[in-house]
Amino acid sequence: MFAKVTAVKTDIEIDSCPKIIEFENGNLSNKPDVTDKIRFDLQRYKFGNAKSHNDILTADTGNMKYVGNQVNAPCRYYIGVLHKENDTLEIYNTTMFKMHPAITDEKNKTMIVNDEFDEEKSFLEKNDRLVEAFGSSKQKRAVSARKKNLIDKEEISGKILEVADNIDLSSKSLDSQDTQSQSLTPPVNLLASSPAQLYNIEDIISPLDEPIIVEDADEFMSATREIIDAWKTESRFPEYIVQHLLHLPGSEEAKLDKIVKLRYLNYLIQFFKLTFADLRRKDILHSVPSQVRTGMFEKFSLEKNKKRFIPKRFKDKILCYILLLALIIDEFTLDCTTLMKDLKLGPARIGIHLKAIGCYIESKRFKKGSKDTSSEQKPTPTTLAVLKVPLPINFLQRKESL
Repeated sequence: MFAKVTAVKTDIEIDSCPKIIEFENGNLSNKPDVTDKIRFDLQRYKFGNAKSHNDILTADTGNMKYVGNQVNAPCRYYIGVLHKENDTLEIYNTTMFKMHPAITDEKNKTMIVNDEFDEEKSFLEKNDRLVEAFGSSKQKRAVSARKKNLIDKEEISGKILEVADNIDLSSKSLDSQDTQSQSLTPPVNLLASSPAQLYNIEDIISPLDEPIIVEDADEFMSATREIIDAWKTESRFPEYIVQHLLHLPGSEEAKLDKIVKLRYLNYLIQFFKLTFADLRRKDILHSVPSQVRTGMFEKFSLEKNKKRFIPKRFKDKILCYILLLALIIDEFTLDCTTLMKDLKLGPARIGIHLKAIGCYIESKRFKKGSKDTSSEQKPTPTTLAVLKVPLPINFLQRKESL
């Protein structure tokens, strides 16, 4: 079917073009005996400026009366009227009205529009209704834009509750851990008479894991000077570990004991460097024996929805174990310079954790030797940690504040 389309320009008379009408409480029946009974009345109220006006449409169905204001939309409405007798289509620029049920006060013969509902409306909602009915075009656009960008409060509340539930789940995961696993440091013996009695090495390296670490330590046991130098060049292992591999004890028993500690320290440093993206991979820490890896995840991470997380508090725990094991390896006097370089941490953070362990900290500056005596050498800062008895007076406060 083809029709001739004509755009019709209407004058300022309010009844010169068709209107689009939407009823709030339902759709209008298409039956002629229903639509023919409806009587419409359109009135225009002008303000001081001739261009400012407001159109109000009333409808009477016989059983119910409706009143509606012109919808202030960010778009224009057009309506087409098809004349079948001559196949022409006329396009009108029109407006839309939303019709609301009206209650008539029989005593005063006045119409009350949605009075029972207005009592429940807020001041802002009532003000918006007034602006939509009698406001200027600029005010109506502002109200329309604000409503368009309005965020559903119920949706926000639901999101907040969802986040709160997730936090509760994390708290339950923490509560499910035993008291020892919640502590950032292994148990400390406050009655110790020597540094070696302060912490038990078995609280750091499990006796069940030690035979597995011994089997995995063959690489360190058989390493020659050339191999260790190659590891240093390739940065295959942390520099702290490489330096200690160059100065192993002569006794086989003492050598194996130190290598086991260095091997486990390497596992801890690898674990400390894990990122959020690393935890989503399936082959993380593949160089760590399976049993040892499982124990480390249980001690230093949380599990939720079959996914592992390492919160900051658990990162602090790993760091305390690293520092404590390094202190044991270095016989309780630790130069932290190399270890800070391997962990990429500054003296401030390292110092906080050393104090939580119970160390005395000394900061020194050493000048490097140089053949060129004319040029001044800048001193190199060094953090020296010493674990000794008695522990510092404020040790427990420092431990709790971490």
